[in-house]
Amino acid sequence: MATKSGGGEGGREGQREREPQGEREAQEEREAQEKREAQKKREAQKKREARRGRGARRELGARGDREARGDREARGEPEAGGSQARGGREPVGGAGPAAGETEPLGVAFFGDLVRCETRLYNAFNDELRAAHGIVTSQFEFLRYLRGHPGSRVADLAAEFAVGVGAVSKSIDRLEQRGWVARQPNPDDRRSAILALTADGRALAEAAEMTFRSRLDQILAAAAEPGQLAGAAQLLAALRAVLERDNLGTPTG
Repeated sequence: MATKSGGGEGGREGQREREPQGEREAQEEREAQEKREAQKKREAQKKREARRGRGARRELGARGDREARGDREARGEPEAGGSQARGGREPVGGAGPAAGETEPLGVAFFGDLVRCETRLYNAFNDELRAAHGIVTSQFEFLRYLRGHPGSRVADLAAEFAVGVGAVSKSIDRLEQRGWVARQPNPDDRRSAILALTADGRALAEAAEMTFRSRLDQILAAAAEPGQLAGAAQLLAALRAVLERDNLGTPTG
């Protein structure tokens, strides 16, 4: 009996030794898995940084091309490769046609249109923030609500081609600042009517003066009145086609 009892104690001790060993192995496996995941994250971060670097280099190249083109035009020199005579222009930012070939007018128009929109938005962000404590998107919402009483969040989303969720969050911030109020919609309990408060209307009117004055300065430096009228007609026609075909409308 004594021998049997001693064997049982030895078996229990062996089991106790194996249990810590199993726990250590599990811990080591968890640590190894965490290291593998951390390595994957580092590699993904490097890829994202490389893509951002390539995008920045393309934008710098495009900016340099535009500045060089402006210098040539100021001196009255023709475009390299005769692109002016053929109704085109050199590639922007190193992308597109090979050296010496012209860039299609549609591609050139798209590039300039998008860059102009970005620069104007950024410029008015600075102007409106400094003068009135708001940014361009907030000014546009206030301005729209001033001219369209009874509008809903969905109306703003459709007008500016922005997601309903993003518009709702922007309205929340305007409401917190005391510039917009949500009112019950008598036709649909699920939505609300957006209305400017007295402070919101005063802000919209003051910001409108700042906006118009600066915009007039920018446009006067770039185009004659006749050119501006033609550009406005073209952009209005393009916008009508995009809205008719529901192109670029966010899904959320």
